[in-house]
Amino acid sequence: MTQKRTLISLFAGAGGLDLGLEQAGFTTKVANELEPQACETLRQNKKLCNLNGLEINEFINKSLEQKCFKRLSANKKKLFFKR
Repeated sequence: MTQKRTLISLFAGAGGLDLGLEQAGFTTKVANELEPQACETLRQNKKLCNLNGLEINEFINKSLEQKCFKRLSANKKKLFFKR
């Protein structure tokens, strides 16, 4: 029996690359995306858990508390998480 390969999709967009890889025999375990419209597409295609905008903002705010972001200016932080 052939074992399927798995993938984690970061910056998934609408999931087009994932779809192609799945057709080639891969299984997507996690798809990650911050852009609201792309998230909705992934959600409609059952590729993303049901995160809403508030949960995404909470994630971003907690991420900004991480040590690696402390040294960035407010403008650079905003650009990093531009949505």
